[in-house]
Amino acid sequence: MCRSGVRTVAVLVALLAAVAMPGSPEPQTEAPPDDQAHPAAELPSGEAYRIGALFALSGPAMSLGQPESDTARMLQDQINAAGGVAGHPIQVIIKDTQSDEVEAFLAARELVETENVLAIVGPTRSGTTLGIINYIEQSQVPLISCAGARVIADPVREWVFQVVPSDRDGVHRVCRYLADHGLIRIAVMAGNGAYGEAGLDEIEAQAPDAGITIVSRERFGPFDRDMTTQLRRIAATDAQAIVFWGLATAPAIIARQIAQLHISLPLVGSWASGTPSFIEQAGNAGNGVTMVGVRILIAEQLPDTDLQKPLLTQFITSFQERYDARPDRFAAHAWDALQIVCQALRTSGPDRAALREVIEQTRGFVGMDGVFKYSPDNHNGLTPDDLVMVRVEKGHWRLVE
Repeated sequence: MCRSGVRTVAVLVALLAAVAMPGSPEPQTEAPPDDQAHPAAELPSGEAYRIGALFALSGPAMSLGQPESDTARMLQDQINAAGGVAGHPIQVIIKDTQSDEVEAFLAARELVETENVLAIVGPTRSGTTLGIINYIEQSQVPLISCAGARVIADPVREWVFQVVPSDRDGVHRVCRYLADHGLIRIAVMAGNGAYGEAGLDEIEAQAPDAGITIVSRERFGPFDRDMTTQLRRIAATDAQAIVFWGLATAPAIIARQIAQLHISLPLVGSWASGTPSFIEQAGNAGNGVTMVGVRILIAEQLPDTDLQKPLLTQFITSFQERYDARPDRFAAHAWDALQIVCQALRTSGPDRAALREVIEQTRGFVGMDGVFKYSPDNHNGLTPDDLVMVRVEKGHWRLVE
């Protein structure tokens, strides 16, 4: 059992019971008033349900994959301590993608063909997800990706799902924010990987409808440490704001170098930088940066009527007690992916095809990233309303809208 002890397990059981089962018309979130409502569960004794996990534990995306791995290990312990899934313990088998497409493919093949997992959660990155989805479709193993590129689940692939709001939805919120604040001429800085490419494509597609003109397009790589050349070119334009879309340490470097060059343009970005490491690496230069994000960043600032708040605050407490750190949005992705699989396993049992069908029928699942509504035509399950705009103020995230 994790360090949070019997009380955390009891509250977790209550919260898991509160999450709507697939097909439920209305999610329920009210927990029993005390621990006596759920006596200690019997330890699971059936054959373990094996679930694979592909996370970036090394390479440029390791700061994203580590909290995902931490969450998966914590949930495995909590779920098993609470009785498992229909009397079966879960075994989460975690493999390191090394932030690399080839390594992700080799790890996925090992999980499917050697470990014989029932489903896979992850990978962390869009590029590594796109590198394995054809194999996943051929192998007919349910995959719930923790990456955000729209093309992962659109067009719909039979065996592939997402738990991350798509870049289409993220760009929609960013464009709405920019237009509402009169920032209609923008420069875009996008990473040269799959995530940055997808974000740039969406910005170019949606900006005209929002009345926004892109006056400059710049690119950067995951290992770039000097963005001053791109920033000087942007400073020479009539841009009113800089929009960045990328992963790893690059956004923090952009923020620092904007400050060093005394460029006064507001910086607005994607949720990929909604992590403690961005605030740490950007330092004072991070203050004022606005991003589209998910609710876990500002859970305590949500009204008590918010459907996700009880789950978010409990998860934050459990994670902090175990790891002495606050969970970020990547931890939230892993929570959603693993919980959706376990929720479906309660109905499907250890059958991959049946598990896929039950996942697809998930309705009203209250998670960390939003309230999921999958369907045969929608394997992302989220909407722009599941996103919020946040800003760094004095080294902390603050809800903007």
